[in-house]
Amino acid sequence: MIKSFNEFNKIDESVLYYAPPFRQQLEILKKDGSDIASKLLELEMEDLPTDITFVNSAEDVGYLTFHPMAKAIEKIKKTYPPGDGDSEDTLDIQNKPNKKYHDTIYNNEINGRTYMSIYTGNKNAIKIGKFIKKVLSATTDAQIEEFVNELKAVQDNLKEKIELVSGEEIAKWYKSENCYSGGSLGNSCMVDKNFFDIYIQNPESVNLLIIWIEFTPIKTIKKK
Repeated sequence: MIKSFNEFNKIDESVLYYAPPFRQQLEILKKDGSDIASKLLELEMEDLPTDITFVNSAEDVGYLTFHPMAKAIEKIKKTYPPGDGDSEDTLDIQNKPNKKYHDTIYNNEINGRTYMSIYTGNKNAIKIGKFIKKVLSATTDAQIEEFVNELKAVQDNLKEKIELVSGEEIAKWYKSENCYSGGSLGNSCMVDKNFFDIYIQNPESVNLLIIWIEFTPIKTIKKK
């Protein structure tokens, strides 16, 4: 588990970060041909003139949650105090924004390893359209409205499920094609390994709790 956060200086700027679930939604829309989704993905890790960052989907339809950069920095520095950089437990930003380190911060909080409330219990919300206007120029109201409807459709079709698995299912979910590359499971050293016999043969003793996303293909989006 990461215990410290070294050379945490570049993130003091207004770097735009997305929660992995929101990034996944944008990637789905990009594949479907959304120009705005593509531009938003290009903006991640960029230094923007706005304090809105750590963006994720909100429970309320049509909104996104965010955390102001200055407040997030205070929380992260308290949770990951400066280290010497020599330990594998050190989170080292290496003088530049790093998506991998940000996703580690997200995963640690979502999995209950840290309690920063940057994503969990976040009370800051902004309308999707207003967020787009803040970070993207030369975008018309019609384009924004179309994108908002498309994003809502993706969010409605992504269903998060929590499941306790055992036996052969444990080996299944440790295959790289079945786990998110930025998540705790996807980053595990056990991914794609062949030593799960002890788990498979003892389903009554060994279980794995997983969170997985079920996606229903969208059929309602029409491009103009």
